Amino acid sequence: MDGLTWLASNVIGLPGAKGTNTSNSIYVNGNQHGNNIHHEFGRTHHFWPSLDALYNDLKSAPVRISVMGKFHNYKEGDFIKYNDGKLGEAVMLDVLEGTTGKKFTPMQNLSGHGPDGVYIDKSTNPATIFLAEAKSSINGADAAKAPTGSATARLDKWIADYEAGKYANAGSEALDTFQELKTLRQDLTAPVKGIWIQVEVPKLDSSGVQQLNAIVNVW
Repeated sequence: MDGLTWLASNVIGLPGAKGTNTSNSIYVNGNQHGNNIHHEFGRTHHFWPSLDALYNDLKSAPVRISVMGKFHNYKEGDFIKYNDGKLGEAVMLDVLEGTTGKKFTPMQNLSGHGPDGVYIDKSTNPATIFLAEAKSSINGADAAKAPTGSATARLDKWIADYEAGKYANAGSEALDTFQELKTLRQDLTAPVKGIWIQVEVPKLDSSGVQQLNAIVNVW
């Protein structure tokens, strides 16, 4: 998603955010946080030093993020022509990597089934599994509905489906990650922490789209 930038607001406990001054503001508990901050994807500074830090903040309150970009892959000329759920998933992956520095692995098969993103934190013992899911709506981020079931139950069902051969056509990185997840969850001790993101997606044939809104939640 070429040229995307983001702006976080209503962040609880924002730890030492860094970026470039702009006319946009970061708010903590409704109060402006330090200087106006605008942050580009790909910088080495991130709002949260770890996924655990983000997850713990999300337990206090969701984080609202504005995503700005030209969305080239979803347009013909200046008009949005593609909106198949992939845009929301791409926004989710970019937001998580941009705010924490951690790259989630998309795990879907060719039918579109499977986790939208997984990151295994091996710094803990046992390793902690972060499971991410994107939900989109053309009626605004707030209208996107929550995933069904718990993150742990959903992941264990996906692992069972992998064992049943339902992900044979997934990419090699996804298959390697599934095998690792199977090993980690075989005795049910590796904890699963779920994050889901509500993403505003543009209506088809809309034009002049420069900003989308997203809400990051604990699952």
